[in-house]
Amino acid sequence: MVFASVRKPQGVSACLKRGAPKEEQNLPYNNLMLPPANRLRKEKEIKRVLASKKSCKSGLLICKTAPNGFTTARFCFVVSKRISNKAAVRNLLKRRLRAAVMGLLPRVGQNSDCVLIACPGLENKDYLELAAAAEKLLIMSGVLSN
Repeated sequence: MVFASVRKPQGVSACLKRGAPKEEQNLPYNNLMLPPANRLRKEKEIKRVLASKKSCKSGLLICKTAPNGFTTARFCFVVSKRISNKAAVRNLLKRRLRAAVMGLLPRVGQNSDCVLIACPGLENKDYLELAAAAEKLLIMSGVLSN
Protein backbone atom coordinates (compact mmCIF):
# COMPACT_ATOMS: atom_id res chain seq x y z
CA MET A 1 0.00 0.00 0.00
CA VAL A 2 1.37 3.39 -0.98
CA PHE A 3 0.55 6.43 1.12
CA ALA A 4 0.63 10.00 -0.03
CA SER A 5 3.11 12.24 1.68
CA VAL A 6 2.06 12.99 5.22
CA ARG A 7 1.41 16.65 5.91
CA LYS A 8 2.75 18.20 9.06
CA PRO A 9 0.05 19.17 11.53
CA GLN A 10 -0.61 22.85 11.40
CA GLY A 11 -1.10 24.93 14.52
CA VAL A 12 -3.09 28.06 15.13
CA SER A 13 -1.82 29.63 11.90
CA ALA A 14 -3.91 27.13 9.93
CA CYS A 15 -7.05 28.44 11.61
CA LEU A 16 -6.32 32.04 10.68
CA LYS A 17 -7.24 33.60 7.38
CA ARG A 18 -4.50 32.72 4.97
CA GLY A 19 -2.53 35.59 3.49
CA ALA A 20 -3.95 38.31 5.75
CA PRO A 21 -1.60 40.25 8.02
CA LYS A 22 -1.90 39.37 11.69
CA GLU A 23 -3.38 42.78 12.52
CA GLU A 24 -6.32 42.11 10.17
CA GLN A 25 -7.07 38.64 11.48
CA ASN A 26 -9.91 39.12 13.89
CA LEU A 27 -9.69 36.44 16.54
CA PRO A 28 -12.94 36.28 18.49
CA TYR A 29 -11.42 34.86 21.67
CA ASN A 30 -11.21 38.12 23.62
CA ASN A 31 -14.67 39.22 22.52
CA LEU A 32 -16.38 36.10 23.87
CA MET A 33 -15.05 36.30 27.40
CA LEU A 34 -16.37 38.32 30.28
CA PRO A 35 -13.80 40.72 31.71
CA PRO A 36 -11.85 39.02 34.53
CA ALA A 37 -13.35 41.40 37.10
CA ASN A 38 -16.84 40.15 36.19
CA ARG A 39 -16.14 36.41 36.47
CA LEU A 40 -17.19 34.34 39.45
CA ARG A 41 -14.65 31.50 39.45
CA LYS A 42 -13.95 29.91 42.80
CA GLU A 43 -16.10 26.98 43.87
CA LYS A 44 -16.35 28.34 47.40
CA GLU A 45 -17.79 31.64 46.15
CA ILE A 46 -20.20 29.89 43.79
CA LYS A 47 -21.47 27.67 46.62
CA ARG A 48 -21.96 30.77 48.79
CA VAL A 49 -24.17 32.33 46.10
CA LEU A 50 -26.10 29.09 45.53
CA ALA A 51 -26.75 28.83 49.28
CA SER A 52 -28.18 32.35 49.42
CA LYS A 53 -31.92 32.73 49.82
CA LYS A 54 -32.37 35.36 47.11
CA SER A 55 -33.39 33.81 43.82
CA CYS A 56 -35.66 34.57 40.90
CA LYS A 57 -37.00 32.27 38.21
CA SER A 58 -38.38 32.79 34.77
CA GLY A 59 -39.49 29.97 32.50
CA LEU A 60 -35.99 29.44 31.12
CA LEU A 61 -33.52 30.61 33.76
CA ILE A 62 -32.94 30.73 37.48
CA CYS A 63 -30.90 33.56 38.95
CA LYS A 64 -29.34 33.30 42.40
CA THR A 65 -27.71 36.42 43.80
CA ALA A 66 -25.70 37.38 46.85
CA PRO A 67 -23.93 40.59 47.84
CA ASN A 68 -20.16 40.79 47.45
CA GLY A 69 -17.55 43.20 48.75
CA PHE A 70 -16.33 44.30 45.34
CA THR A 71 -17.17 47.28 43.16
CA THR A 72 -18.28 45.12 40.23
CA ALA A 73 -20.92 42.47 39.68
CA ARG A 74 -19.63 38.96 39.01
CA PHE A 75 -21.37 36.22 37.04
CA CYS A 76 -21.28 32.44 36.72
CA PHE A 77 -23.25 30.29 34.26
CA VAL A 78 -24.45 26.76 35.03
CA VAL A 79 -25.76 24.48 32.29
CA SER A 80 -26.17 20.92 33.55
CA LYS A 81 -26.50 17.61 31.75
CA ARG A 82 -30.26 17.79 32.34
CA ILE A 83 -30.29 20.32 29.50
CA SER A 84 -28.38 18.14 27.04
CA ASN A 85 -25.96 15.24 27.21
CA LYS A 86 -23.93 16.85 24.44
CA ALA A 87 -21.16 19.16 25.62
CA ALA A 88 -21.36 21.18 22.40
CA VAL A 89 -24.97 22.15 23.16
CA ARG A 90 -24.16 23.04 26.77
CA ASN A 91 -21.16 25.13 25.71
CA LEU A 92 -23.26 26.92 23.07
CA LEU A 93 -25.80 27.88 25.74
CA LYS A 94 -23.03 29.15 28.04
CA ARG A 95 -21.59 31.26 25.21
CA ARG A 96 -25.02 32.69 24.46
CA LEU A 97 -25.65 33.51 28.12
CA ARG A 98 -22.22 35.10 28.40
CA ALA A 99 -22.87 37.23 25.30
CA ALA A 100 -26.27 38.31 26.63
CA VAL A 101 -24.77 39.38 29.96
CA MET A 102 -21.87 41.15 28.26
CA GLY A 103 -24.38 43.30 26.37
CA LEU A 104 -25.99 44.25 29.69
CA LEU A 105 -22.78 44.99 31.65
CA PRO A 106 -23.03 48.81 31.36
CA ARG A 107 -26.45 48.66 33.09
CA VAL A 108 -25.46 46.18 35.80
CA GLY A 109 -25.39 47.43 39.38
CA GLN A 110 -22.50 46.90 41.74
CA ASN A 111 -21.75 44.66 44.70
CA SER A 112 -23.51 41.47 43.66
CA ASP A 113 -22.55 37.95 42.65
CA CYS A 114 -24.95 36.24 40.28
CA VAL A 115 -25.28 32.61 39.19
CA LEU A 116 -27.48 32.02 36.15
CA ILE A 117 -28.78 28.44 35.96
CA ALA A 118 -30.28 27.13 32.73
CA CYS A 119 -33.58 25.23 32.84
CA PRO A 120 -34.66 22.50 30.41
CA GLY A 121 -36.12 23.98 27.23
CA LEU A 122 -33.51 26.70 26.94
CA GLU A 123 -31.65 24.73 24.28
CA ASN A 124 -34.63 25.16 21.92
CA LYS A 125 -34.63 28.96 22.11
CA ASP A 126 -32.68 31.31 19.89
CA TYR A 127 -30.30 34.00 21.10
CA LEU A 128 -32.83 36.84 21.13
CA GLU A 129 -35.27 34.92 23.33
CA LEU A 130 -32.44 33.88 25.63
CA ALA A 131 -31.12 37.46 25.90
CA ALA A 132 -34.62 38.82 26.63
CA ALA A 133 -35.14 36.18 29.35
CA ALA A 134 -31.75 36.97 30.91
CA GLU A 135 -32.47 40.72 30.91
CA LYS A 136 -35.93 40.23 32.46
CA LEU A 137 -34.52 37.93 35.11
CA LEU A 138 -31.66 40.28 36.05
CA ILE A 139 -34.13 43.16 36.38
CA MET A 140 -36.38 41.02 38.61
CA SER A 141 -33.42 40.07 40.82
CA GLY A 142 -32.32 43.70 41.20
CA VAL A 143 -28.91 43.19 39.60
CA LEU A 144 -29.84 45.20 36.51
CA SER A 145 -31.21 48.73 36.52
CA ASN A 146 -33.87 49.83 34.03
